[in-house]
Amino acid sequence: EIATCYISIGDVRIARPSDIGTDPYRDIVMPYLVVDQPVGGSQSGRTYVDLLTFSTYADLNAAYPTYADMLAGP
Repeated sequence: EIATCYISIGDVRIARPSDIGTDPYRDIVMPYLVVDQPVGGSQSGRTYVDLLTFSTYADLNAAYPTYADMLAGP
């Protein structure tokens, strides 16, 4: 069992488990390190209800031109 945590993925390696060229299966090795939560995180400062104050998507897009701007909060 793997606990919920933040990880940093190392060099991903993909290998064939057999020498048969048509074999669709692959072994994927993804070494990782458990790391601290990123500074700032990606938690939204807004809720969906906050966005309902805009009448149209065009109005929302005019107020917040990027997705990051929209999530940043008031």
